[in-house]
Amino acid sequence: MYRICLVLFFVVVSPVFIGCGVFDFLRGDSDEHTKTATVKKDQIQEEVDRLRAENTDLKKRIDLLKNESKSSMDETIREMSKVEDEQKTLNQELAKLREENKRITTENASFKEKLEELQKKVLRDLKIKVLSGDGDLRSAKSMTKKLMGMDYEIRLIGYAPRSNFEKNTVYFKPDFEKEGKRLVSRLGANTLIKPLTWSSIFDLIIVTGKNP
Repeated sequence: MYRICLVLFFVVVSPVFIGCGVFDFLRGDSDEHTKTATVKKDQIQEEVDRLRAENTDLKKRIDLLKNESKSSMDETIREMSKVEDEQKTLNQELAKLREENKRITTENASFKEKLEELQKKVLRDLKIKVLSGDGDLRSAKSMTKKLMGMDYEIRLIGYAPRSNFEKNTVYFKPDFEKEGKRLVSRLGANTLIKPLTWSSIFDLIIVTGKNP
């Protein structure tokens, strides 16, 4: 009888105790997993919140950079427009200056031409006589050719009262000293200049010398 009761105890009661132990073990392990999952969830939530905050900050910085870039671009466009306007104005002024320069150049050319004509007329209007002062008429002819190349008009060629002139000499009437000096400067520094001391219809008289 005792043996039968002992067997029944092990068969019926032991599994109950064993089951309770297993249940307590499983329940404890489940609580531990729950705590671990909660911690991980909190950590993940913190990471998500951090990333959201970082994302918001990045968006703000991007918007700020966009605004700065737009402002900078607008300023650049304004500056470029200003420079283009200034360049356009300068080009217009340059075109006007070129036209003015062209007009002045044309006028100057015309004035120079008129001046040359007037100077030639003045030279042609001078009454000039060329005389040989070395006894050889060829020197007078040579001088005449030279003077005509300078646009002077020679009215008469002849011999001087004497033939011992050493240098070319220009005689001028009192009112034609300026013209006489100008002619001397063109003939060369070795040419003498003197005033006419006798009455003459000629404004300038050029006498050739032996050593011109």
